[in-house]
Amino acid sequence: MSLAFRAFFALTTEIKTSEGLVTNALHGFGAMLHSLIRSQQPVALAVAFDLPGGTFRDAMTEDYKGGRAATPVELEPQFDLIRNMCEVLHIPVLGVTNFEADDVLATLHHRRLYQPLHKLLLHL
Repeated sequence: MSLAFRAFFALTTEIKTSEGLVTNALHGFGAMLHSLIRSQQPVALAVAFDLPGGTFRDAMTEDYKGGRAATPVELEPQFDLIRNMCEVLHIPVLGVTNFEADDVLATLHHRRLYQPLHKLLLHL
């Protein structure tokens, strides 16, 4: 979700649909994705999302990520829009119950260490 948050806070919430749905994170994510694909030219690409319900770290530490502010209300519906955009672009969207997106991407990276492949992984 980090790129989605980055895009959300980088662009004005005045970027909206005609119905008033804020789409600044979708727009920014799309622009960053396009730029990354052009500059890095990956042969494979995957996007990972945190799934609802927390992770094993929440069970280990009572205040895990306790200092973080709540996700902005205008950002929440944009996650599904970003997922849909990735699916339309045939970019796999990953998420594993009880694990953070970072864990999923780290696992993919670790598995690829033994099979050389230029890979770009995005954490949303």
